[in-house]
Amino acid sequence: MRIDRMILPAVVVTLMAFSSSILVAEGEPSRHWSAQLELTSRYDDNITELSDTDRDRVGDATCKATPSCASRFRIETPDDLVIAPSARVEWERRFSGGRETSVRGEARASRYTRNSIKDHETYSLRFSQDLTAARHQTTLILRAGLMPDFYLRELTVPEESRIQGQTVRASGRFSSTDYSAAIRQVLVPKFLELEASAGRESRNYGAPFEQRDGYLSGYGASLTLHPAGRRISLRGGYRSESYDASGDRAATLALEPDISSDRTALSLGADLRWGRGRRGVVSITLEREKRDFLSKDPADRFHFGRQDTLTQAAVSVRQPLGDTLYLEGGLTREKNDSNRGPGARSPSGDDVTDYGRTVSAASVGWRF
Repeated sequence: MRIDRMILPAVVVTLMAFSSSILVAEGEPSRHWSAQLELTSRYDDNITELSDTDRDRVGDATCKATPSCASRFRIETPDDLVIAPSARVEWERRFSGGRETSVRGEARASRYTRNSIKDHETYSLRFSQDLTAARHQTTLILRAGLMPDFYLRELTVPEESRIQGQTVRASGRFSSTDYSAAIRQVLVPKFLELEASAGRESRNYGAPFEQRDGYLSGYGASLTLHPAGRRISLRGGYRSESYDASGDRAATLALEPDISSDRTALSLGADLRWGRGRRGVVSITLEREKRDFLSKDPADRFHFGRQDTLTQAAVSVRQPLGDTLYLEGGLTREKNDSNRGPGARSPSGDDVTDYGRTVSAASVGWRF
């Protein structure tokens, strides 16, 4: 089931207007509106996170001539160039005591030049409120996001495959909404900050994959150290999440996979800034996530006893050009290693397993 793509934009506009009307009544501090337009060009060498074997099959003449192989893919190429324009509107207000309130709405569209089935949009809303104005500042941050429709890949339909006596596949698509709350606390002014957060994401898959519907909920914390003022920042973080999927439905005779999992991740990062005023910055991030699948049925051969390890490394550079323009570039490499139990070659093996992926991006933005 898809969610109307206009829901979150309407919420963004309504909440920004509501916040403005409430806060204006409190006094006469100055208010500030700003906007940002950005255009990103991104090259993704593995848009559906395929294994090396499946990447070689996409577009292969022999695979196309074999129905059981051809049905694995609806993409034309395993890689693609993505054009992603975005727009952001933000309202800020600083009170006489130094506390700041801000509301930000953002929309982004991703357009794939060769595989339009992967096109999607995302919308987000962020509210930030300083709770204290002292040197040990405390800030509350609320976030909400919406992705109305996202194409995952072609997946096996267990019940239809049982009825027809052969592997039947369909497009796996889902919509998602997510909400989170965070507290950012200055522990040592200009030196050490702590942020703790908790959130929940709801994923709603379209038929015939309702067994994959579920909630991804969890919490996390990060510490940021500034050993040399604001020029250098060192970051460390921890995240714990659990995806609770609906699992096998009683109404079907065929066993449907349970993709529920527990996830933990550790991350390290560093930022280096240069220049005065609007500084340029280079950021480096390393993250390692372990995922334990929770299927309790040994017959669910593709998920029972399975453990995945996802390693991601990213570097990005951002350079302002005056007061309004900026350039940004980035490179991300990720690798997933899947430790599967007996029966990993089952017909349900269309899920993401071992894969490597490299994404490079370049952006130009305008603030006004």
